Amino acid sequence: MKAVVLKVMKFSLALLLIYWLVRKGYLDMDQFRQLLAPDHIAILFLLTSISLFLVHVRWVLFLRTQGFPNRIVNTMPLTLIGTFFNFALPGSIGGDVVKAYYLSQHHPEQKLRAVSTILVDRLMGLYAMMLMAVVAILYSSAILVRNPTLGSLALAVVLVFLAANLAIILALSRRIRSHTLTEALFLRLPAGKILLRVYDALQNYRHQLPRLFLGLLFSVIAQTMVVLLILYVGHVLNETAIPVASYFLLVPLGLIATSLPISPAGIGVGQVAFLALFTLHAGHNTEAGQVGISLHQMGLFAWAIVGAYFYLTRKKPGLQRDLDVDEGFGH
Repeated sequence: MKAVVLKVMKFSLALLLIYWLVRKGYLDMDQFRQLLAPDHIAILFLLTSISLFLVHVRWVLFLRTQGFPNRIVNTMPLTLIGTFFNFALPGSIGGDVVKAYYLSQHHPEQKLRAVSTILVDRLMGLYAMMLMAVVAILYSSAILVRNPTLGSLALAVVLVFLAANLAIILALSRRIRSHTLTEALFLRLPAGKILLRVYDALQNYRHQLPRLFLGLLFSVIAQTMVVLLILYVGHVLNETAIPVASYFLLVPLGLIATSLPISPAGIGVGQVAFLALFTLHAGHNTEAGQVGISLHQMGLFAWAIVGAYFYLTRKKPGLQRDLDVDEGFGH
């Protein structure tokens, strides 16, 4: 009952945030409808689809680093099911939980290795967002100096990015793993044995650095598609106060906020985050951010409907049909 109440509360929060944005005029329905023309929708849906496909290819790449050489075309239904559950459950991590469940059911003898692919995939996506933001910060440093609030936010992003790099070094370091203090420290933690096994699963990626870098490249390109989508929206809405380079800072930061497990698929939360970021940069209310992320979410929702079909028609149990081993890279 508590879980049901919590879900209802989070769905209600998403609806209230959207209602507040519309009521206050921060989400102008006239401008929104302007972008619902067939030519605009085709371009925006294509960008969203490319981004989703690249995110899926990235996950398949990580599956293969752990010895699961699955075909891209056969595992795509699972990604679409995950997209569906991103809307059905709070936040954009609900789909990851469902994918982890299916994988653990199909590979009970290699649960942690299979689930680690989802963890690394999620972390790689967040790392790519921070990387893009940091590059944009370095490129737009003069603008950030003139905007103290945005400059403080940029400094926080840089510090978190540096901490993330340190965490990656620690996670992949063979010397640290082999030290006796490392195992002793893990065993003192709650669920220490499980955490240690997860750590060992992550250690396997140390031998797959080329694929990790390829996964990062896929991530950056996928996020760039979303940046281009919102940049296109800004162009259609004649938003001239925000330079092109700034989109590569603002959009990744907005997507990070959207990924927080506060509302289904970040609906409402994402709109408010993009409104705040774009208004902070432009110095006046602007529609580009919140309209852009709304249209991106609409594109994902269209694919989520396809994912719902795959989920409802899936044979139980699991993934034998979708996770057939194949030595090729897929179609």
